[in-house]
Amino acid sequence: MKKLALFVTCIFLLSGCSLFADYYNADQLANEMNKLVDTSNGLIDKELKELGDKDDEIAAIAESLDPENLDQKKLDEVQAKITESKGINDRYKAEVQKIQKQFPDLKAKAAKLEDPKIKELADSFIADFSKANEAQIKLSDTTAEYLAIEEQLFKDIADKKEPALDKVEEITKKLEEVHNEFNQGIDKFNVSWEAFNKAATGNKVEAK
Repeated sequence: MKKLALFVTCIFLLSGCSLFADYYNADQLANEMNKLVDTSNGLIDKELKELGDKDDEIAAIAESLDPENLDQKKLDEVQAKITESKGINDRYKAEVQKIQKQFPDLKAKAAKLEDPKIKELADSFIADFSKANEAQIKLSDTTAEYLAIEEQLFKDIADKKEPALDKVEEITKKLEEVHNEFNQGIDKFNVSWEAFNKAATGNKVEAK
């Protein structure tokens, strides 16, 4: 009986150590994910806000233009702001692509988790995070299209050519649709991140 009791105790201790290690790995994985989430949120808060601000500035200048007496200085200012927007958008996409490269490593670490519930939540979150990240890349690509058409629009105005307003309308609609997809992806990502983080760390995601 003593041997049996000792055997049972050893099994309990071994399984307990395995479970502890699993929760430790989950916590470490959550910390790594949290850093990427913070980076992603920072890009959305900073780069996308800058793009929005530039777009507002361009719109304000456009509204002040007199079609009968075009101010070349204002047109040059618009082109300069579009160039700045392109730079911001390129920088944004490059940073988002850096995040995308981290997902294979996260998937490999999640595959080592032994607790089926935590593993399922980790896999679900990584999938949603990856999709949300892909939506950001798509948003950046569509923004690049928008800026190219906007740039041509003001060149046509400067050259007193008939601007291709149908293209402007088309790309504006497309950008709006992509932006809605992006927001939906972020919403889904937030739900799965909250669920995994709670299971892995025991804590709710802190609002920032």
